[in-house]
Order: sequence, then C-alpha cells, then structure tokens
Amino acid sequence: MEIKEFKVPVFWGDVAVKSWGNEAHTPVLVLHGVSDNAGSFDRLIPMLPTSFYYICLDLPSHGKSTEFPPHTFITSLDYLLTLKLVLNHFKREKYIFFGHSYGGQLLLLFAQIYPHYVLKLITLDSFYLLPIPIKSMMSELVNYMDKIVAITNSKQKGIFYLDGVDKIRATRMYGNDLDEDSAMALADRCLAEFGKEMYQFTTDRRLSARINPLFDINFIIQMLHHYKITCPFLFIYTKETKERYSDYCHAMIEAFKHMERCKIEEISESHDVHLNVPETVAPIISNFLQEVDSKL
Repeated sequence: MEIKEFKVPVFWGDVAVKSWGNEAHTPVLVLHGVSDNAGSFDRLIPMLPTSFYYICLDLPSHGKSTEFPPHTFITSLDYLLTLKLVLNHFKREKYIFFGHSYGGQLLLLFAQIYPHYVLKLITLDSFYLLPIPIKSMMSELVNYMDKIVAITNSKQKGIFYLDGVDKIRATRMYGNDLDEDSAMALADRCLAEFGKEMYQFTTDRRLSARINPLFDINFIIQMLHHYKITCPFLFIYTKETKERYSDYCHAMIEAFKHMERCKIEEISESHDVHLNVPETVAPIISNFLQEVDSKL
C-alpha cells in the first residue's frame, strides 16, 4: 500500500497523519492509545486488506502533532473536538472507526455522539473511558491539578535516542514487554532532536493528568444502554485487561452483549498485541472489515 505523511490544520496547529492505501477506497480512521502514536500500527496495517484507506492519526500532544495549548488540562472532550475537525477536513460521509486502548475509548464515545459517520466500529482492548468513583472524585481532581502545576514548573531534559527507545519499552501498560522494532516505530514519531546527539520526547507530559468526562460506572452503563452502538461493532479484548479491571470490564461486556450487532472476541495476548504479535489479531480484524453487512 502507498504510504503518505501529511498534516491536517486545526485551530491550535496541526494533526499529523500517516495514511496507507488508495484514498478512493473506504476510509478507516485509526487511533492509537495514550502516549503512543501512529507508529503503533506500522506492523498491523500491512497485514490488513488493501481495499481500504487507513488514516492513522497522531493525536494532539502525541507524535508529530502539535501539542494542545499550554497551561491547561488535557481532556477527552478536547480529543472529541479534534476528531470532528479531522472528519470535517476529509469531507467523507462515512468512516470505519478502529481504535486501540484510549483511541478506542474515544471512538466509542464519538460513535455515540455522531452515529451517522460510522459504517463499522472496531475497538482493540479498549473499554469505555475509565470511570472515576464518586467517593474519590475530588481527590483525583486535586491530584490532577497538582500534577499540572508540577509539570508546568519543570523542564524536560535531553536524552540519548536509544535511551529514549529503552524508556518506551520500560513504560508500557501493565509492565508488558515491547520488542525493539515496535519501540523504534513509536520512537521515530515521538523523539525530536534537542541539541547535539540528544533528543526530547514530543509526548505531552500533561497526558499523565488528562481528565475524562466525570462519569461513574452507573452513569456509563446507562449511557451504553441509552445510546447503543447500532452499527456493526467488533469488540476485541484481552484476558489480561479483563482480569485487572474485572468488575468494570464485566459490566462493559454485559452492556455490549445487548447490542445486537456487536461481535465480542476475547484473546489471550497482551495489551500491545497489535505491536508485538499483530498476526494474531490481523485475521479477526480483516474478516470484520470485509464482512458484507445486509443493513449497510
């Protein structure tokens, strides 16, 4: 597939895009997880059908995209606005949405807000935006504000490139291993030159204090029952994530079971399956992409 790099203008800068395939084909909007970038899919996309146009974004404050304006919180609502601006730019009536982790969470909520945009939805190890229990909501907000102040008052130091690659490998979710090729694919988009032989991460440090809409679990379940995903929906999750967030994940899975066009797949690989062993999920995703839906 032909690969292109370009940027989509937004109010505060640009959103970097890495596209795969022929733009005349059905567009698949692809979103990475938090602190990752479009390089997350460098190993998976070549295993998917060539009859689609894959639009992989660096979300703002990630990779080669412009950071959100300084001295503010980063919220999930900021990313929803970003998605609307990007879709407006491409001027397509329908898209397939595909997201991993945080990217899938954003696309799931976006599909509830704008269902008319969505042909199909694919989420990979991605449950709904994690809830904040009411009893800990105020302490969480205090913690986020303290983090923002500390980050704003500090400066990032330079780092050697290979040390940056090692840091990417050492800071994966759940402490999972990430092979060197996958880490390099991410590093190529999130390490920028900073002086002689030194680099800095372009990943915004405020992401560690990003804020989701203030939902608790009961509100989320009501949202999923009231605003059902009505398009074909492939929900892939790992046993690893389900075991770590057992109560929450069980509630989400039960809600998705009530969506008649939702196909649920459990896999035994790690959260970074698309990076480390993409061949295990590529057939599942490919079959779903190519599936003809009688209601489309």
